[in-house]
Amino acid sequence: MMRKFIRRAMFSIFTATGFFLCGGVGAAEKDNADACLKPEDCDVFYGKKEQLYLHGKWKFKEVDGKPGYDFSDEGMKENFWKRDCNDGAWQDMAIPKKLWCRPGRADTVVPGPGIGYLRKSFTVPEKYKDGRAIITFSNLAWEPVIWINGKEAARPLNMIPGKCADIHNIDITDFIEFGKENNITVRFYIKQSGGYDKNNTNGIFGPCLIEFVPQIYCKNIFITPKLPGTVNVKCTVFNGNKKSSNAKLKGEIRPWAGSPEYQKRISGSSSVSKFDINCKSLNPGDNDVEFSVKINNPVLWDTFNPFLYSLKVYSDDKVIGWERFGLREFSVKNQYFYLNGNKIFLFGISPECTALVNLQQTHFDFYHNRNNFLRKYLLLLKQANLNTIFRIEKIPPKAFLDICDELGILQIPTPDVLLECEYSDYAEKLLKSDREAFLNETLKRNAAAAYNHPSVVAYTPEGECNRVPGVSTDFHRYVKVLRKYDSSRLFSSAQSGMSSGQDENNKLVPLIPPPPFDFFNPAALQGSCGGAFVHTLIPDYLKQQTLAWNSKFYAGNQKPSVYTEALYYYGYRQHTQYWLAILSRYGKVIENGKINKKLYCELYSLPAPENARYLDFHYCDVNVAGIRNSLDRDKLYPLLAEHVGEMVEMARMSDEYVQGFGMVSSPEVSLDEKAAKELDPQGMNESPLGKVLSKKNAPVFICADMQWKHNFFAGKEYQLRVFCFNYGSADIKNAAVKIELKDGGSRILEIMKIPAGDLLRGDKKEIVYLFKVNPLLKTGDYSLSFALVSDDKTYSENIYNAFILGKENTGMKISTNKSIGVIDAGDHYLYDFNPSRLLDVLGVKSEIVSNYNDLKKYDLVIIAQGMAGLLTKENNAKLSAYLENGGRALCLEQNRNIPLLQNVKIQSVGAFRKLTRIFGEKAAIGIHADIIEPEHPVLKGINKPENWKKWSALYGKIYSYLAMPLNEGVIIAGNSNGFTDKGVKEDTMTRLGGLLCEIRIGKGLLILSQIDATSQYGFDAVATAYLNNLIKYVTGNEWDGRYACSLEDVKK
Repeated sequence: MMRKFIRRAMFSIFTATGFFLCGGVGAAEKDNADACLKPEDCDVFYGKKEQLYLHGKWKFKEVDGKPGYDFSDEGMKENFWKRDCNDGAWQDMAIPKKLWCRPGRADTVVPGPGIGYLRKSFTVPEKYKDGRAIITFSNLAWEPVIWINGKEAARPLNMIPGKCADIHNIDITDFIEFGKENNITVRFYIKQSGGYDKNNTNGIFGPCLIEFVPQIYCKNIFITPKLPGTVNVKCTVFNGNKKSSNAKLKGEIRPWAGSPEYQKRISGSSSVSKFDINCKSLNPGDNDVEFSVKINNPVLWDTFNPFLYSLKVYSDDKVIGWERFGLREFSVKNQYFYLNGNKIFLFGISPECTALVNLQQTHFDFYHNRNNFLRKYLLLLKQANLNTIFRIEKIPPKAFLDICDELGILQIPTPDVLLECEYSDYAEKLLKSDREAFLNETLKRNAAAAYNHPSVVAYTPEGECNRVPGVSTDFHRYVKVLRKYDSSRLFSSAQSGMSSGQDENNKLVPLIPPPPFDFFNPAALQGSCGGAFVHTLIPDYLKQQTLAWNSKFYAGNQKPSVYTEALYYYGYRQHTQYWLAILSRYGKVIENGKINKKLYCELYSLPAPENARYLDFHYCDVNVAGIRNSLDRDKLYPLLAEHVGEMVEMARMSDEYVQGFGMVSSPEVSLDEKAAKELDPQGMNESPLGKVLSKKNAPVFICADMQWKHNFFAGKEYQLRVFCFNYGSADIKNAAVKIELKDGGSRILEIMKIPAGDLLRGDKKEIVYLFKVNPLLKTGDYSLSFALVSDDKTYSENIYNAFILGKENTGMKISTNKSIGVIDAGDHYLYDFNPSRLLDVLGVKSEIVSNYNDLKKYDLVIIAQGMAGLLTKENNAKLSAYLENGGRALCLEQNRNIPLLQNVKIQSVGAFRKLTRIFGEKAAIGIHADIIEPEHPVLKGINKPENWKKWSALYGKIYSYLAMPLNEGVIIAGNSNGFTDKGVKEDTMTRLGGLLCEIRIGKGLLILSQIDATSQYGFDAVATAYLNNLIKYVTGNEWDGRYACSLEDVKK
């Protein structure tokens, strides 16, 4: 039966500084052979080896059929495989190409399941008739059968198409006709599968070519460096002659020529090494040959100088084998990584939530460098000082690895063979019958694909390995098999931070003995913890996690740790698939630059709808960037980039506990519509995040511990820690730290220079800087810049916002004729800094309320921290009546519901359960507050967003409890962390609440302040200014109720 193609496209518009995501082959190019993957883009040996590429137009037809090698389909009955089959009416198709079976994916979709047939004619030049023809398919699935000129040539056995390195090299010499036109027919099963892109793998979806080689040729060459300049080589030499041949094998190693761009990137020179290979005779068939070579004047490969070599093997002056390699050693010593003996920090990116996964799903040839798009993408990552790519769930294609080799980008892939895999019939049977034989076959293929690429430095297979019984408990056998084929690389598992696992019987057991990991490779450093992970906890979190793993597994022998779902998680999903949905639901909250307060309160008091739960990602952006910036990507991206940069700094300052991360933040590059749709590199450029990372990931770097130490008092002294890093390529002699204080207009007010001595390669130095704030400075916004300099050369500079409260505000007195009563009692009144003490500091007289029958004598009642919920029912009624009749009240920092405000719930911001185990209630904090009414008198002088980020309290705490729901009297808002105070996920917690609100109760007015300012009075400059302004406001004449909403309007 004839089947018709269904073409679907998934569009997620993400223009200007983002993505426009669609994909695959559009209608205008569906029959255009030029639209396919070009060999020159995906093969570094293009034009160098004798090869015939089979890319371009093929003929395709799909028929009904059964899986495996059931040949009862129409194609077999009608002899589709025969040379003279009439395929004129078949569909034209550009190959390579991936066929999909899942509606909604962005490429050609076929109904499936069924059988696909692909046919192509090609001519083999007669000049190759004395040699051999080897056809290579890098990706071909499922259960393929290959005919050449009507004769079956092969049935390649796949393992895990799309994940395992199922690369097939097939000798077709005996099937082709030299000097004539030939025909190839490929039959394959079209599998209808679910899951991610990695499972939707049908057809010929990778480079395919025929290489012409002599009768004696190298089937494979495996090169193992031994520093400083020796390589050990193993190769299989095939003798196609019927008799043994006298072997006269020679070799040559010389620097790789490469492109002009590559030559500009490298430095150093190395001599050509020519040598004889000790091999007396080659028998017909395969022959194992081993030799070692010492390279003259060796130059090592590293991330700064990706110097590559070419190895050629000759027989009778004919090239019989040619590979490329680099000299490098990636190792572990104590808790650090070393590349060629030099300490290295892994600034990485993970596919999750980035273009690495998104574009691969929509364009299979993204990883194969179609249009040189991948090369430019990786260049932009390199420009952002990202030196490592983590967690690609397979050995990346050769083109991907080749580019990483040339750019100096490390690869630590996660080549799953047991987790989230779709197996071929052959592999499934082998896994069930002989697990070790299965591991041998899959790991052998993966190791062969990665072996000669210096960029691949470690394997971390089976991400989230505890999902499949028997994986996490079987790593000893796993690594034993892997190292049989490749002992030159480090080993861990993706998301390996666990102390127990499920065995093959699905029983939870302790991992004793510990897994054979060379380093720990856990998942979430924030990452998938989402907004619940308050990022200022990073230093202590890393310390606690490292101590826990070390004590469980490797006491006294700490291993390096990298986090591969790190930093800010929400960029990709929110800003691609869900952006239009976000705008549809929330977009009208901001109209002409102003907040529609009523709509804002209605929408953000609620969690995201259940049928659109990923919209809760947007709430995290609001938390970081504020509501005014979160619906405009041009405003949002720089602020998210700044947030990610802070996280990078905190990770770097803690590098005794963490030695790398895999960023899941985005957009890491900017793509316009055409770039994302057609893989057009012209429309891809640096993003705001890339600009920030280029500074924060810089190998030579300076930063200060000002994450929550940026609010100062004039005349005081502060001890700041300054960190200097040299992970560069050379020592820095006579280094110094140059510090400048600037005012809001960037005018330099003070300069200081502190000697730092020699900063050797791999060094990290911590310098204590005593910041003496000039007592004459006035209240306002300033900046502190820290520069790492040497001999008038600036290596790195970092600038931090600072707020300074001048003497004119710290010693202020408030004049008022208001009569003030304070509701307070017990130890809080006796020992804590309370409203009575605050008022006394400000020169305002007050008294403790002792008679609730006489509240009317007070112009203002102040309810102390935590006291509102402790009042008796009778006293609450009297206080309510006082307000109904025109009284005024200020309610400070409550931790339980307030009877006065019947529909208001005081709710903890909550904390992620992993954090509560480590930090307890200290993790249940908010460190960003969002200014809704910037012109409110309470915010005078402190109405900039940077004033409301990370105060001087522990971990930068600004608040712990929110008033929910939002009401139209909100002046400052805050965000929950998505978890209850017991660490339990609760969807209703992902919403916003009030931190400063004005509420009208009858004729009276009440201000509710949930900002934890009283404990920071005199310690944090903004908290101090806030309380000064707040008391001045409630005791003065400006409080007229214009910002207030009615209590009746506060909805449940």
